[in-house]
Amino acid sequence: MNLRRYQDIVAFRGPTGQVMGFNTQNLEIATLDEEAWEAMNASDQWETTAHLELKRWSQETGPLASQTNPTTHTIREFSLNLAQVCDLRCTYCGADGDGTYGSGKARADLDIVEKQLRFFITRLSRGDVFRLQFVGGEPLLYADEMKKIAQRATELASAQGVEIQFSLVTNGTRVSTAVADFLAEQNYQVTLSLDGDPKVQDRLRPTRKGGASSPEVLRGLKELLRVRQGLRSLHVNAVMGSHHLDILGTYSYLRQFDFDLYNFGFAAGDDDHKASPIYLREMAVLAERVFRADGINGLARIQPFGRFLRALDSGHPVENFCGAGKSFIHADTSGGLYACNWFSGDEKEKLGQGDRLDESKRQEWSEALTARHDCQTCWAKNLCGGGCASVFRTKTGQTNLRDHYFCDRIRGLAALSVQYLAMELTKSQQSRGSYEAHKEVKRQVW
Repeated sequence: MNLRRYQDIVAFRGPTGQVMGFNTQNLEIATLDEEAWEAMNASDQWETTAHLELKRWSQETGPLASQTNPTTHTIREFSLNLAQVCDLRCTYCGADGDGTYGSGKARADLDIVEKQLRFFITRLSRGDVFRLQFVGGEPLLYADEMKKIAQRATELASAQGVEIQFSLVTNGTRVSTAVADFLAEQNYQVTLSLDGDPKVQDRLRPTRKGGASSPEVLRGLKELLRVRQGLRSLHVNAVMGSHHLDILGTYSYLRQFDFDLYNFGFAAGDDDHKASPIYLREMAVLAERVFRADGINGLARIQPFGRFLRALDSGHPVENFCGAGKSFIHADTSGGLYACNWFSGDEKEKLGQGDRLDESKRQEWSEALTARHDCQTCWAKNLCGGGCASVFRTKTGQTNLRDHYFCDRIRGLAALSVQYLAMELTKSQQSRGSYEAHKEVKRQVW
């Protein structure tokens, strides 16, 4: 995509030849004329009328630009490694290859978990929402323990006047009829890890003994689909990277199940210089196919496009890629507390133990990630929110040192999101034909 930038305005020419502009500060989108397009590619030594108009737009804050989503330091989301053991051996596993994160403790201690839940929930106010996420390893290896924890969390939340929401990330092998019924009764959000059709799944996500995992996973998925009306939502997570880059083929297989959200994340590795450009090209092809078939609503169901489209729709600049260390805390099976689940077992990233938080360590995460990661010159910072500290740690060894391949992927995907939203606005006649009309642009399109 051919992008041009003038101060805080980014412009691109869409597939139809129309030029669209994006104000990177207030997240407004508008059509531009050819004069503005050419001005963005020319020296501003002699300012034209187009330069002056672009500068004026660049300097406007807009009604929501200063209203970033407020950074909260109250923990509202607790991710729990219920199990640090897994029944699969994914070839690209980021948890020491076996779901353990290097830990010898397979299961979380229920007494410690209850103390942690009490610590977090009792600090919330009546009417607040607390989110409890079960992850692994494979958490459903200990389904009975999950039920007990969920019951205790519900009791604590009820006593505090707090709404509780549950979510689960699972490989699907242990989703029995009874488990599916429980998930539906408790209105869980479920994310299923499934990398593609049976041939792909069995190659990338075999069982511990090297056998095919797809029969068990698809049986579990069938149970989830049976109780779907009771689930808060059903997502699928397909991991892309140098090990697997057939995104279009994967989506073509997965779409038969009509998931609420399809996440095509990228597993960072040593071959990113080769895999990253291919990933971006594949995602661009996917975006074009989905938009053509299902419009902006369809594209909003594809991650990471969905997160950018929601930011554009809200009009609020995003300061934090996630709630790491602020509104979000993760616990491993030993009771260690971390800003991110991928930090499990890393002593230097530990923020506490049991129900004791080291607030001085947690203070290291208090700054907005766009500032912590020094994103001030990036045009996509207000859509991205500063990037993923876990990926940065994997690639650079430091949680606050950016990885340029990650940033290239984010900018490419953000640009596609802006492009397709602009096309939708134009198609819906919600945008007018000159950049002077940017104030009237409407964003609510799905």
